[in-house]
Amino acid sequence: MKLLLRTGKKKWAIACLCVGLAILSLAGWSQRASLLVWYRVYSLARADESDLPTCVEAVIELEAAAIPQLLHFLSRPEEQACAHVHVALERIRERWPPDDARLADLTARLAEAFSGFSVFGQREALGFATSSPRGIQNENMAEELYRCDCAMISLASRVADTTVHAQALALAARTLDQSPKAERLLACRELARACLRDSDAKNRILGTWFAVRPGMEISAELVEGLSDPDAEVRRNTILAIGSRPETISTDELLPWLHDPDEDVRCLCEKALRSRGLTDDHVQLGRLMTDSRANSRLQVLDLLRQANDLEPGVWLKRLSHDSEPAVRAGAVRAAIEQRVASLDDRLHQMAQNDPCATVRQLTQYYLTALKSRATENALSK
Repeated sequence: MKLLLRTGKKKWAIACLCVGLAILSLAGWSQRASLLVWYRVYSLARADESDLPTCVEAVIELEAAAIPQLLHFLSRPEEQACAHVHVALERIRERWPPDDARLADLTARLAEAFSGFSVFGQREALGFATSSPRGIQNENMAEELYRCDCAMISLASRVADTTVHAQALALAARTLDQSPKAERLLACRELARACLRDSDAKNRILGTWFAVRPGMEISAELVEGLSDPDAEVRRNTILAIGSRPETISTDELLPWLHDPDEDVRCLCEKALRSRGLTDDHVQLGRLMTDSRANSRLQVLDLLRQANDLEPGVWLKRLSHDSEPAVRAGAVRAAIEQRVASLDDRLHQMAQNDPCATVRQLTQYYLTALKSRATENALSK
C-alpha cells in the first residue's frame, strides 16, 4: 500500500513538473514574441534612410501584433521615429481591403490615444487619417471613421503646435469636402478658431480661408484678421471677407482704406467697389475715416460739390465726430443745405453736445433758422 502511495505521489509530482515546464515554456515564448515586436519597432524608429525599407518590411510582417508597439512609439518626442511609424502604419493599411474593419479599429485607437502622443506623433496620426480611404461602402464603418477624424480634429485644436494645426486643417478640409454634416462642422469650427489665433501667420491665412467655407458661421474672429500685424494676413482677410457684407459692414471696412500696406488699401477699395460704391463714395469714406480732422472737414466741401450724394447720412456721421470743429462744420452744413432729416440731431446737439461752443453755435443756427421761417411765413 505504501509503495502504491509513493508511486502515485511520484506520478503527481512528475505531472506537475511537466505542467510547470509547459507554462514556463509558453511564458518564455510569449515574452520572446513581445521582445521581437519591441526590437523590430525600435529598430524601425532608429533606422536611417538606407535601412528603413528593410525595417518597415520586418515590422509589417508582424501586422496586428506590431500595432500596439507602433502606437506607443508615437508618444516619443523624436520626429524621425514618429515619421517611420507612420510609414509602417500606412504599409500595414495597404495590406487590408478598403472595407476591412481593422482600419476603423486602428483609426479609433489613434483617436483614443491622440492626447498622449507627442506633437510629432499627433502630426503623423492626423496625416495617417488624412491619407486613409473614405470611399467606403459600409456606411457604419464610414461613419465611425468620420467620428474618429472629428475627434482628432477637435483634440488638435487644443494643441498649441503650429504643425499639428496645419495637418489638422488638411484632415478637416477633406472631411468637409466629403461629408459636411453639422456634427463635423462643430469640430472644424473649433479648429478654425484655433488657427485664426495661431502664432504662425501661414496657419492664420489657412484658417481664414477655411473659416469662410459654407456652414462655418465664424464672423468676429475673421474680422479680427484685419488688424493682424502681418500684412499678408490682412490681405488675405480682405480678399476673404471684403465682398461679404454679412460678415463686415461697409462702414466697418472703410478704415482699411488707410492701412499702412498699399496692397491692403487697394484690396479694400476693390472690395468697396464690388459693393456698388462709386468713386465719390470711396473718396468720402476715405476722408471720413482719416485720422486727421482737417481731412474729415474736406467731406463738407465734397458734399457741396457732388450733386448725386445724399448729404444727410454723411453729415450725421460727422455730427458724432470726436473733434468739435468737425461737429460744428456738420451743423453749419446741415443748416445751409437744409437737411430736414437732421433736425432731431441738431436739437439734441444744442442740448447735449460735450463742447459748449458747439452747443451755442447749434442753438444760434437753430434760432436763426426759426426766425427766417417766421419771416417767410409773415411775408406770405
